Amino acid sequence: MSDAVVTLLVAVFGGGTVAAIIQGIISHRKGVRDTDVERDQTAFEQMKVILAEHKDSIAELKAARSEDTKRLDDLAEENRLYRWTLIGVTDRLRQKPQGTVDDILEYIHERLPMLRKDK
Repeated sequence: MSDAVVTLLVAVFGGGTVAAIIQGIISHRKGVRDTDVERDQTAFEQMKVILAEHKDSIAELKAARSEDTKRLDDLAEENRLYRWTLIGVTDRLRQKPQGTVDDILEYIHERLPMLRKDK
């Protein structure tokens, strides 16, 4: 009986059968890889289309961001100017003898000409 089992196993798992099983596994894996590649390629193409559709929007957002950054830089510079002017006014008010109101206003108008009402 054991000879019959061995013979049966050799016949079933002989060279041709093993090769067919291996070829089947390879074909299945290749099919899975082909499907993955196809799916990824489709997704990539869709992303390219979306990017092309939104290219103008992206450019507008970049331009707006650049404008906002410049505006923030300008505001920061203006803030520094006002702070230093207030420090200068405070120093002038602490001096003995104190400067006159006209002296302090002149200092402010020199530093911050945009506050001058007569011009």
